[in-house]
Amino acid sequence: MSRKKNTKNLYNQVLIFTNGITEKIYFELIKEKKITAYTLKINHFIANPEQLVRKAIEYKEQSDGTINQIWCIFDIDNSHNEKVLEPALILANKNRIQIGYSNLSFEVWLLLHYTTIIAQTTNNNKLIKNIDDLYHNNIKCKQNYDKTNKNDLKKYFISHLKDAITNAKVIHQKQIKKYNYKQETADCIAKYNPCSTVYKLIEALNKYKKRE
Repeated sequence: MSRKKNTKNLYNQVLIFTNGITEKIYFELIKEKKITAYTLKINHFIANPEQLVRKAIEYKEQSDGTINQIWCIFDIDNSHNEKVLEPALILANKNRIQIGYSNLSFEVWLLLHYTTIIAQTTNNNKLIKNIDDLYHNNIKCKQNYDKTNKNDLKKYFISHLKDAITNAKVIHQKQIKKYNYKQETADCIAKYNPCSTVYKLIEALNKYKKRE
């Protein structure tokens, strides 16, 4: 008689692909926080959105059947003008890869841990200045924001995860209502400034909890 196959770890893996070092550190902290029963694997590549999605597709094609979801997390930045945003969205949709974007950058997602009042900008230095101000005035922290500081990301942002989800939803819905697009094309996403849909990944992870 053949043994029953152990399915405990099958279809239980979530792959996260990102092109930002802050995002990589942030999601490693999410993994450490153990908010989900999924097994998380974070992959970092220096790549534009289209290249990042293609990397994700390569991994998917070589998968061993344990992958439940694949997410690509990236900044919008200048990707629409560079003609790499639309191909990324088309490829992701065709290959059932989920997208979490931040416009202008991941710093918008970080600010959403504390506020929904974020001015539209095409200059990421202004967003970094906003986080510096947040450190000094709200958090009462003397140092400036350092995107590679794991301890700060854990202490000041991961601890406010629920607020980030709520605030990100508010901003996203405001942008949808403002521009009234029926679906999120590259054109409309480029206009959704500021905005971050990273919350969708966090919610997807939260849906699968470890049993007590």
